[in-house]
Amino acid sequence: MDKAYVDFKALFRFHQSQAFWVLRPKENMKFTTIEQLAIPDTTPSIIEDSRIRVTGYKSCKLYPEDMRFV
Repeated sequence: MDKAYVDFKALFRFHQSQAFWVLRPKENMKFTTIEQLAIPDTTPSIIEDSRIRVTGYKSCKLYPEDMRFV
């Protein structure tokens, strides 16, 4: 599925069915970092690995759980 916009409702359904998904967030996506995860030394191409929670008014209602940001 490739969309020109982020559909948090659909992404949350994927999450609930235990599917993996990849998202390229837009610059204005509002989120807060919950936890920074350790990056193994064997993967130098990974810049950040953390758990986040979206904080936008509508998006936090459509996706109420944490997600991973790599």
